[in-house]
Amino acid sequence: MPSVLSFGKVIANGATNIIPNEVTIEGTFRTFDEQWRREAHERMRLLAEGLVKSMGGEIDFRIEVGYPVLK
Repeated sequence: MPSVLSFGKVIANGATNIIPNEVTIEGTFRTFDEQWRREAHERMRLLAEGLVKSMGGEIDFRIEVGYPVLK
């Protein structure tokens, strides 16, 4: 399904040799199919949670659903 996932904001206050305790990433996801959008949101959530938990971290993954898809 044609889609675009882009991250336009990353906040990770640290230094080049220090891993920050907290990172915030914001972006947008666009597609032409509402069913795929719901499925993709779930896949993103599962992927992010699995990755972070496998490294011993915690995650607050939020998706703010905006306007419906345009056809």
